[in-house]
Amino acid sequence: MGKDLLVPQSTYVHEVRAALPAEAFAPSPSRLLLVPIYYTVIAVAIWAIAFWVPWFVAPLLSLVIGSCFALLAFVGHEGVHGGIVRNRTGRQLLGFIAFMPFGLSPRLWAAWHDRVHHSSANVAGDPDMYPTLEEYKTDGFVRFFVDKFSPGGRKWRGLLSLALGFTIQSAQQLVFSKRRGFLKPGDWWLAIAETVVGFSVWVTLAALIGGVPFLFAYVIPLLIGNSIVMAFILTNHALSPRVEINDPLVNGLSVTSPRWIEWIHARFRLPRRAPRVPRDELPPRARRTRAADPALAGPIPVDAARESARPASPHRPRLQGCRDVDRSAHRRGISDVAAFVR
Repeated sequence: MGKDLLVPQSTYVHEVRAALPAEAFAPSPSRLLLVPIYYTVIAVAIWAIAFWVPWFVAPLLSLVIGSCFALLAFVGHEGVHGGIVRNRTGRQLLGFIAFMPFGLSPRLWAAWHDRVHHSSANVAGDPDMYPTLEEYKTDGFVRFFVDKFSPGGRKWRGLLSLALGFTIQSAQQLVFSKRRGFLKPGDWWLAIAETVVGFSVWVTLAALIGGVPFLFAYVIPLLIGNSIVMAFILTNHALSPRVEINDPLVNGLSVTSPRWIEWIHARFRLPRRAPRVPRDELPPRARRTRAADPALAGPIPVDAARESARPASPHRPRLQGCRDVDRSAHRRGISDVAAFVR
């Protein structure tokens, strides 16, 4: 998608942020209450697995624990972004606690995700971006992992991208973050220390409850938590095109889920980069822009995401993540929203 069709992120910041009230960007400290709730559920479920329930009930509790792992990751995502607390130490502490199930350092996350990924989403240099066709053709290492483990193509191994993806990518970023310049040497060693401390909690748990209970109390839940988190990540960016300019309405999207799933997930929906203005409160021209160009305006239904992820066939071509958009209408829509909020 060419540069002339894209709107830089700075344009959104300049035209929209100044028009929104300060409370639209205020943190939500009430979400801190979710952390003790989720950990209480995890602790009770682990105790039940280790000392109470019969083995055939354990997989159900693993599902509950894994869901809580994913929910904690969502809280960590919001927290390190500054959406829950603004204090830097508070953000780091909240991130450490929330990402502990995945052994992910909040220091690494802030550098990798907040600073590097968000400044170059789906642009060259984005650490979360899939390889290009040229990279696939010329790099045997990349080609091996894409062929063997990428989702789709009716490969069972593709499920590993969901079940292990977040944990493996976190480990990869930790290993290469100093070389890539994400972290300075001192911060890199601190990130390693945070990772070791996080995983030591789960090693201690394994020693306390034994191998088989630990399988249901942590290993299986970790696979479930990875799958939930990766489902959000893959639909958010992997269905969107690679771009030359960081345009948030082109290189990322949100995917709606059934209401009961959104309720379970505390209505976290990625990306949440700007406050949403209800459609019926928009001025007429902005409403027309959204109606004419729905790909720009909001979430796509989960059925559409599932359709896009299906493998291609000779009789049924694969849907692509690229979206044809009317950028002039889009620019008018930004101005309308800004003017309306003023």
